[in-house]
Amino acid sequence: MGVWDEHIVNVLSGCPALETMELYCVEGFSRLDVRSSKLKRLKLNRYSSVDDGRDHSLEINAPHLQELEILGDLYDLKCRLVDVSSVVNAKLTFNIVCIKDVYTMAGREFDHAEDSCDYHQVFMTLVQDYLQKLSCAVELTMGTWFTEVLCMLQFKGVAIPKLECKYLTLELHMNEFNLYAEAVLLQTSPQVGTLNIDITATLADLHLVLIIFSLRPEHSESMYVLESIIIRDKCT
Repeated sequence: MGVWDEHIVNVLSGCPALETMELYCVEGFSRLDVRSSKLKRLKLNRYSSVDDGRDHSLEINAPHLQELEILGDLYDLKCRLVDVSSVVNAKLTFNIVCIKDVYTMAGREFDHAEDSCDYHQVFMTLVQDYLQKLSCAVELTMGTWFTEVLCMLQFKGVAIPKLECKYLTLELHMNEFNLYAEAVLLQTSPQVGTLNIDITATLADLHLVLIIFSLRPEHSESMYVLESIIIRDKCT
């Protein structure tokens, strides 16, 4: 469904008491500027992108927002956070499609060496920015794609911002590549007190999962509580 910037402006200006906004499978708008102190919760679930070969970007500026959810398939949407300084609860379980699929769907020729490098760098920079902008959030939920990009940043020697979250939830499809990312995430979240894990993995991975989530920075004063762990069989 096409939703344009003027539609968003009209909704926000016409509903000054609006507290929650949920957008499902929409496309077209490029900026979400929420100045109202009433709107506390924003949910973006999927982005219906047109294969037109254009750059798809969205900026979210919501200084009074307290809960932010970005989930589902976003195609190649570059969703940037401008000001979300009041967010205390963020859920980032969205997926971005492979660069090859973007070019295939748009009917364009793919140059692996050049196009792949630029594409990956853009999203790695976005993830860095997410971590910085949401570093003060109390509760964080992260998905597989996000943690895999986090792993790529670590391999490149990029410093990962320290997170102040106390409640961390990981929704993952377990593989060898992102095992390292989860360990890094825990190392950069020394204040986590409660950890919830929802993993799709083989039973053979279970012992690795338990090893990874038993890691804790030596300087930490308290151990986190593994409140729940759900292992979903990858073969089913």
